[in-house]
Amino acid sequence: MSLGTCTPATRSKLKAAAEHIRADPTVRAVDLLAPETDPSGRWTIEATTTGPLRPALLQTLAAHGLAVDDVSPKAVHTHRRAVIRPATDA
Repeated sequence: MSLGTCTPATRSKLKAAAEHIRADPTVRAVDLLAPETDPSGRWTIEATTTGPLRPALLQTLAAHGLAVDDVSPKAVHTHRRAVIRPATDA
């Protein structure tokens, strides 16, 4: 299954991944953006964390076939925004 296309199966898989990401105690917010709404034209999960991405969270991303595309501080230095995309959707 290509995670770059907007299908019900892709949406379901990425919604499940977003829920697992949301369960991490350092994650404050998670948004799932469809290809037609994200400037990149790709599926994107944006997550706001209270600190660096923990190894457990990175393992969750890998288990779902996802990779971190960008991490940048937002507002205060204790919050970071991670842009997460399917690893096969380079």
